[in-house]
Amino acid sequence: KWVPEIILATVEPPSRLPVRGQGVFIQARVCRTRQRATGEKDALAVSEALPFLEFDLARQLMLKLKILGRNAAFSLTSEVDVGSQLIIATATATAVYCEAMPPPRVLEISR
Repeated sequence: KWVPEIILATVEPPSRLPVRGQGVFIQARVCRTRQRATGEKDALAVSEALPFLEFDLARQLMLKLKILGRNAAFSLTSEVDVGSQLIIATATATAVYCEAMPPPRVLEISR
């Protein structure tokens, strides 16, 4: 039966969840510049940028989980701040190694 490699959850970890070691605070941040616009053009530019920003944020969070050797993130919160020149997305969570799930793949860096 197929089991997911990583769990991303907005809830606290269940009390009876078998974990190894302590939970670790993990944070991912993504910044994008934005063009100056007003009115409807500004709203359209922000809404077109958001899916790519969220994708990059999730990818960065997954990579940080692999680097830390964890396979689950609980209490996940994300925030997007839209400024006059930047769009900043931040995701924070508590990363744990859950023994009931497959171990995370080893991160390979090649040149």
